[in-house]
Amino acid sequence: LVKQREADGETVTSLCVGEPDFAPPQSVLDAATQAMQNGQTRYTAVTGTAELRAAIAKDLKERKGVEYNPQTEIVVGNGAKQCVYQGLMAACGEGDEVIIPAPYWPSYPEMALLVGAKPVILETKVQDGYLINPSDLDRCLSQHPKAKVLMLCNPSNPTGGVHSTELLAEIARVVQKYPQIVILADEIYERLVYTSDGKCTSF
Repeated sequence: LVKQREADGETVTSLCVGEPDFAPPQSVLDAATQAMQNGQTRYTAVTGTAELRAAIAKDLKERKGVEYNPQTEIVVGNGAKQCVYQGLMAACGEGDEVIIPAPYWPSYPEMALLVGAKPVILETKVQDGYLINPSDLDRCLSQHPKAKVLMLCNPSNPTGGVHSTELLAEIARVVQKYPQIVILADEIYERLVYTSDGKCTSF
């Protein structure tokens, strides 16, 4: 619909796709061009090139203060959807349940269904900024003993809400009571933060 209206000459502000409205930096375009000219057009290792994984480890250490072994603890994917889906495949399966706070990215429930799990929607409230309420999470987990995964999208897609460091700590304390739960932290929008302090703490 957006593309059709644009084709008809209308000016449309689309909130449909999570991507910037500007071109990649010239340095990125130049590096991609140079890589192709250097023959980097073949399949890489399934986990990504060693150079890219090392660069990711370096970035995580410098920006977030966390250390990962690039050879054994970092895997490169084609995008968030692939990474989240593979995380669900690794963490749960037939008969399990996946806790999905609402509002949510529409792909989450479908991915849970694809791995044979049942999506359980955890409603959030406007008065909480559509963020996870720890008491509601505790209640939900106690009522769903088959739950294996909690989806934690921070900053939230689609609301843009950011769980504070303090709220994340409260969520962690709740989840510690349920050792079977894996938290799948989707932080793809961590650099698109519009809170007053501009901060997004990683889980």
